[in-house]
Amino acid sequence: DYIQQKFPSAKIAIIKQNNDYGIGTAKAFRSAFSANDEQIIIEETIEPKETDFRTPLSKIKNLGANLIYLAVYPSEGALIINQTKELNLKADLLASVAMFGS
Repeated sequence: DYIQQKFPSAKIAIIKQNNDYGIGTAKAFRSAFSANDEQIIIEETIEPKETDFRTPLSKIKNLGANLIYLAVYPSEGALIINQTKELNLKADLLASVAMFGS
């Protein structure tokens, strides 16, 4: 509800890790938008321990996403944040709790 109120016209991209955590968290996030699913314009899956996210981030940028939900762990999340800056991708980032570590 908070996201829909704060970003009512968001074009949302999801980046999820290809493991039970990433897939499950992304599914739960997506289900929160079931009534307004058109807001989610792309969902990208990354592999654990992957380090280069420029290809999925470029897709997200080209589609005009202005909010990116990260269902990833801290090491991948930090790299994604840095690479969004490198690509000058202007989007708000929202992360699952695992992104912040224990």
